[in-house]
Amino acid sequence: MGIYGGFNLRNKTIEQINDNVSSADNFKADTTSKANSSEHNNVNESIQEKSNSDEIVWNNSTDGTYTDPRDRKEYKIVKIGNQIWMAENLAYKSKKGFYPAQGSVYGYNESYGDCPECGSLNAGSTFNKIRGEEYNRVYGGLYTWESAKLSCPPGWHLPSKTEWQELINVHGGLQSAREISKGIGQFSSWGDWNKLSNNKFGFGAIPGGRLELNDNMLNYVAGFAFYWTSSESSNSNAFAVNFDHFSNMIEMRTRSKKSYAMSVRCIKD
Repeated sequence: MGIYGGFNLRNKTIEQINDNVSSADNFKADTTSKANSSEHNNVNESIQEKSNSDEIVWNNSTDGTYTDPRDRKEYKIVKIGNQIWMAENLAYKSKKGFYPAQGSVYGYNESYGDCPECGSLNAGSTFNKIRGEEYNRVYGGLYTWESAKLSCPPGWHLPSKTEWQELINVHGGLQSAREISKGIGQFSSWGDWNKLSNNKFGFGAIPGGRLELNDNMLNYVAGFAFYWTSSESSNSNAFAVNFDHFSNMIEMRTRSKKSYAMSVRCIKD
C-alpha cells in the first residue's frame, strides 16, 4: 500500500493518480488564495481606517481640523458636548444638487446689517449679483435635501433633528411651542451684528441664506442661516434649523421644501 498526497494509490491508474494530485493541489491553492484574499482585505480595511483617522488633527481637546479626502479641502472641527461637528459649512461639490455652481451668477437684492465674517459678501456692502465661486468661498455650498444626505465625507453624516437638538441643548435649549432657542449669539460667528454674537462654543454659524430653484434667486444671504437635518417631516418637506438676523433666536422649521438648496454641517459618526 502506498500513500501519496493523502490519497490511497492501490489499484489506481496513472490518470486517476494525476487527477487526485491535481485536486489536492487545487484544494491547497484555493485555500491559500482565500487566506491571502482575506488577509489582503483585512489590510485594506486597516489602511482605510487609518486613512480616515489621519484626516483629523486635534489642536487641543476641543478644536482641530479635518481634511476631506475627496477634494483635500480642510475644515475646522469642534467638539461640543459629546458631539464632533464641522465648524464650517460643507463646500464639497457633489455631482447633483449642489449650488451655486462655479461660473454661475445669481440675483440678490436684499439688505441686512453688518456681517464682518462675510467678507466681500458683507450685508453692509452693495451688491446685487453673486458669482458661484465667490459664494462658495465665503459660505460653502447649498444642497437640496436629497443631495445633502449624501454629501458628507466618509465617517461623517448629515445630522438628524435629534442630533441638532442635542447641540441646541448645550447652547440653552429650545423654548416655546414654536421651538425657538435664545442661543444664536453663542452659535454665531457673524460678528457684532446684533450685539450678542460671541460664538461661545465654536460652532461658527454663518448666514448663507438659501436658494429657491424656481426663481433663480439667492435669498436671505448674509441675513439668515438655514441648515438641513436628515429628518423628514412629510413627503415633500424636511426639518431644518434656522438662525435669523433679526433676533437672538434659533427655530426648528418643520416644513422646509426638499427642493430648496440650503447649507450643510456634517457631524462625526
